[in-house]
Order: sequence, then structure tokens, then C-alpha cells
Amino acid sequence: MKKGFALVLAIAFSAGCLLHALAEEGFAFRNTRWGMTQEEVLASEPNGRSYASDTSIGFVELTIADQIPASVLFSFGPDGKLYRAGYTIRGTDNEKLEFYDFLKKLLVTECGEPNVEFDDLDFVDGKWDGIRLETYATEQSNIYFSMIGISSGISMDLYYEDIAYAREAD
Repeated sequence: MKKGFALVLAIAFSAGCLLHALAEEGFAFRNTRWGMTQEEVLASEPNGRSYASDTSIGFVELTIADQIPASVLFSFGPDGKLYRAGYTIRGTDNEKLEFYDFLKKLLVTECGEPNVEFDDLDFVDGKWDGIRLETYATEQSNIYFSMIGISSGISMDLYYEDIAYAREAD
């Protein structure tokens, strides 16, 4: 029971840190702004990159609020500017389910009801199958929040995308 309570507290703190970027004027994701270069993003992350290419920088061994294991990926367009960033949450399926429910409540509080909501995630024959997806929007960002059931368990992602870049791509 103590472990469950500690997890709930960690989730509450972690989700607040994740959503902090929504409230900070000028920041789109963590300590970054849309349009930053790879060098600027690297300077904003204290832990150094785990991998990089011409179009992305990733941090694999990261924890959110020193509790929730996650990977972070920053994506850059052909112009070399940041346009998408997000988390892939690691942990047990039960931890991901608890985190998802709690974070969804915070997203609704911060952004209002989702623009799109789709839930076809089920536990069938001892494994997860389907998808759960919500999308939200702020002035600067589209936010995609998903859980996908795969044969090895649940994959969970929370991604932010520059609204201006998404409009240009259309």
C-alpha cells in the first residue's frame, strides 16, 4: 500500500512538471521553445544526449521528477528547427495505466476537454490490444497523448507539436 501511495505522489509531482511547460510563457516543452536549433536544445538539457541525428536528439535514460522512467525525443524539421518533442513513458503496465489516468485529468484541467478522444484499448486473452488516444491544443502546441496495446504490453507516449509547423505541413 505504501508503494502505491508513493507512486500516486510521484505521478502527481511528475504530471505537474510535465504540464509546467504549458503554463510557462514562451516555453513549448520542458525548457525549449519551438524553432530552437539542436545546439540550443542540447544546452537546455542538463543530462546530455543519448543519441542524435540530423533530425532528432534523444535522451533515453531520463526520469520525470526522479520517479517515472521515460525517454525524450526532440525532432527537427528540414530547416533545422525544433517542431516536435515528447515523452515515451517506461515502467510496468499498471504504472502506465495509473499515470495515464492521472495525467489525462491534468491535461483536461490545463487545456480543457480533448479535441479528439478515442478509446479502443482492451485487455484480451491476457494481453493488451487496441489504442487509447486524446488530442489537446494550446496556443502554441498540439498535444497527442496515447496508449497502444502491443503483444509485449502497453506503449505510452505524450507528444507536443508546434501548431505553426503543423499548419505549414498541411
